[in-house]
Amino acid sequence: MAVTMQYRRILIPVGVPGVGAGVSLYVRERRCRARLAWRMAGRRLTLALLTLPLILLATSTALDRLPELTSDLIAWAIGNRPSSQASATHSRG
Repeated sequence: MAVTMQYRRILIPVGVPGVGAGVSLYVRERRCRARLAWRMAGRRLTLALLTLPLILLATSTALDRLPELTSDLIAWAIGNRPSSQASATHSRG
């Protein structure tokens, strides 16, 4: 993960059309099969495998673009106060 983090500025934008193309092909195939009244094999598995990268891509984009939120989430996960609350309390005291 540390190796790929240095390329996140390339990988995240490339992932968006890649996942979008996968969703587009899935929807197209599903409509085609519905029109022909054919059952689509592995529909739930395929949908789950498309949903997972969508969630990962949205999460990685949000965490990459919102570094303060990321640090607050990490601080919350390890049991410390978020930095915004800590700095507000420290400046008053």
